[in-house]
Amino acid sequence: MTKVKNFFNFVISDNDIYAIFIFFFLFIMVFAKNEIPILPHHDDVTHASIAKRMLETNNYFEMYEGKDISFLKPPLYFWLEVLAFNIFGVNDYSARFPSAILGFITILLGYLISKKIFGDDTSLLFLLIISTSFYFLKFTKQAMLDMPVAFTTTLAIYSFVNIEFYNRKKYYFLFVISVASGYYFKAVQGLYPLFIIPSYYIITNNFKKIFEKEFVIAIMSIFVLILIWAFPQYLKFGDSFLYSQCGIGPIVHRGIEGHSNKFYEPFLKLIGLNLPWGILNIYGLYILFKNFKEEVKNRKKMLIFSWFFVILFLLSISKAFYLRYLISLYIPYAIIGTAGLSGFFKTHIFLLKKIFFSVIFLVFIAFLILPVSQYYYKGTNYYGMYRVIEYLNIDKTKIVIYKEKYYKLNQGLAYYSSLIPLDYIQNKEGLFVKSNPDYTYVTDYESLNELLLDKEFKQKINIIAFCKDKSWAIFKVKL
Repeated sequence: MTKVKNFFNFVISDNDIYAIFIFFFLFIMVFAKNEIPILPHHDDVTHASIAKRMLETNNYFEMYEGKDISFLKPPLYFWLEVLAFNIFGVNDYSARFPSAILGFITILLGYLISKKIFGDDTSLLFLLIISTSFYFLKFTKQAMLDMPVAFTTTLAIYSFVNIEFYNRKKYYFLFVISVASGYYFKAVQGLYPLFIIPSYYIITNNFKKIFEKEFVIAIMSIFVLILIWAFPQYLKFGDSFLYSQCGIGPIVHRGIEGHSNKFYEPFLKLIGLNLPWGILNIYGLYILFKNFKEEVKNRKKMLIFSWFFVILFLLSISKAFYLRYLISLYIPYAIIGTAGLSGFFKTHIFLLKKIFFSVIFLVFIAFLILPVSQYYYKGTNYYGMYRVIEYLNIDKTKIVIYKEKYYKLNQGLAYYSSLIPLDYIQNKEGLFVKSNPDYTYVTDYESLNELLLDKEFKQKINIIAFCKDKSWAIFKVKL
């Protein structure tokens, strides 16, 4: 028992050893159990289906959802999924792998940034906060684009810290690559550093630095890298590409057309999702604001301030807001939270490290023992249909989607069943206008039930398979 106690005290006393143990726990939590559960039908299945179509068509510069050209987002995440498919096979673990590895590196970069700016103890407090920010960790296990954007933004800030505070100009190359990669992951929504750095220069009364040769060349280089892919797409597809999510659509529509968002909602949601840290993070913001005039002279703190508030402001003025957009805020928010945490426990840092090491270790053990929560990772309810349809004796080239949202089944069939739907019919009248005895229809159970309740249609429906609980059905129409 004494040896265990001595080892525990040794780990707590040595900041580097302490960090290594926390990263070990995080590594297991980020990369383990990613093969389960099945992917949610949107956006995870969407991204996986696009990557699989790239692999099947050997076309890596155009995205397809089934047979339809897609301008959902630029191709970088799909390229990484293709790479993972080639290494691990086409499966859900591979689809999630890019988010997992980029999420883990994002935490590492956040730790290094906080260490460079605030020192060892603060960087460990950052690890304590981010290791128990479960909503953030959840997105290391999802085949979505929010964690990759958090990664490119954090990498850009890490590069800028080395440029600005350590005069390491060679990091401009990494800065350019990271910002351009932000576009290649999520188009203009991945270009946060282009707003963060100028805002930082303005706040710190260094406006002229925006026009320094190195910075101007870096910005120009970013746009050249973006245009290498974007310009040929525009030449080929014209306005369809330009006003899409890959082009200027998010700028024109201030997010996504037809959506609305209250200005204060992102901040309130961030606090609520991040309890109990939300309270400490507010205290950290208070510490920053309390002596703001003095803190402006502290350029390192102002960089974190700009990082956090620029992203928060852009999310607040956007018409479209989803909780996952907050992922890019978690790293600066956690760094700010360390100011609040250290403010409360200035003279008890060693005790705090002991307590939180125990907490994180318990979280780690719980992760290993407990099954994956369906609350956090609810997979598509059509998975059973995708498996069943592969074994049916039907013409697989004549699958038609009936009534249910086209994108759901189109993408799921392409990814899980390697089937490309032939057509989409939105109402029961269309069933007979376009009907063919060789067509097989896939739909949700509710839509099938509507047909069965109609006396005219009931006799013409031949049910092949259905699952009432999982809400799917497969049927044919008798002529």
